[in-house]
Amino acid sequence: MLTVLIVLGVIAVPVVLWFGFHAFSRFLTGWKTLAQRFSLTDVHKFGTKYRCSGAVGALRGSWPNYVIEFAQEGFVVTPNFARRSPILVPWSGIREISEVDAGGWGDVVTVTVEYDKLMQFYLSKDALQAIRENVPTERLRKESFSQLIKNRLNNPVKPFDGA
Repeated sequence: MLTVLIVLGVIAVPVVLWFGFHAFSRFLTGWKTLAQRFSLTDVHKFGTKYRCSGAVGALRGSWPNYVIEFAQEGFVVTPNFARRSPILVPWSGIREISEVDAGGWGDVVTVTVEYDKLMQFYLSKDALQAIRENVPTERLRKESFSQLIKNRLNNPVKPFDGA
C-alpha cells in the first residue's frame, strides 16, 4: 500500500506543479483579459512559426515560452501556458520594433505592443522581413546592444498609457 502511495505521489506532484505553473502564468500575464481584448478570429497565416521569449504583464522570461505566427491581419501569439487561448495582435497594435545588434550573441528583434500592460516579444532576426512588410517604417528602429542597455537604464519600458 505504501508503495502505491509513493508512486502516486511521484506522478501527482509534477502534474500538480505543471498545471499550477500554467495557472499562475495565466494569472501573472492577465491572459484572460488579453484573450478578450485581442481575440483570435479568422486569420490568414503565412510563413514560419517562431519560438520566442517575452514579457507580458508581470511575467518576464528569457526562455522560449511563446510561439509567434504571422498573418495578414497581424501576428498570432500562443503561449505555452495557454495553448488553447492564442491572441491576434493587429499590425496597427505594434508600438515599436527594435532591431538590436548584440554583437557575437546574435541579433534580436523586440516587438512592443500598445497595451495597458507591458507586452514585448523577443524574436530572432529571421522574423524581421515579415515585420518590415507589415509595420510602418517610422515604428522600426535599429540600435546596438550597448545603446539598448543605456536606453533601458535611462528610460525603463513602461506600459502603454493610451496617449
